[in-house]
Parts: sequence; structure tokens; C-alpha cells
Amino acid sequence: MPELSLENIEKLLDNKLEPVNTKLAAIEEIVSGHTEILDKHTDILDSIAKDVKNWNTEMTMVRARLDRHDIWFKQVSEKLDLKLES
Repeated sequence: MPELSLENIEKLLDNKLEPVNTKLAAIEEIVSGHTEILDKHTDILDSIAKDVKNWNTEMTMVRARLDRHDIWFKQVSEKLDLKLES
């Protein structure tokens, strides 16, 4: 039986933990790859969200403009004594 010294215990632990360290390194590499993909997806989603927000703002402005035009058409038709049909 080997002598119980700190050096021998450290060597034994190193030998026992080597497979665990190898697996952890492989897992770390996989997670790193997933993190990069997740970052790209997040950037794409941010871009889509920005486009949707801009589109919603534009549609709100268009609706307001159409409402204004409807009011103007009604005012003009009243002044000209015309009946607007839907």
C-alpha cells in the first residue's frame, strides 16, 4: 500500500478527477457554442422587434392621417351639400 502523504493523495485525486475535468471541458465547449447561437438569435429578435415597433408607429400615423381625411371629406361634402355613401 502506498504511503499516505499529501503528494500521493494529490496524485490519486488528479488521476481520479482527470475524466471529470475532460468531460467538463467538453461541456464547456458545447455551452460556448450554444451561447454564440443564442446571442445571434437574440440580435435577430431585437431587430425584428424594432421593425415591428417602427411598423406599428407608421400604421398609427397612417390611421390618424386617414381619420383626418375622412373628417375633411365630410366637411367638404357638407359645404357642397353632397351625400357621401359608404
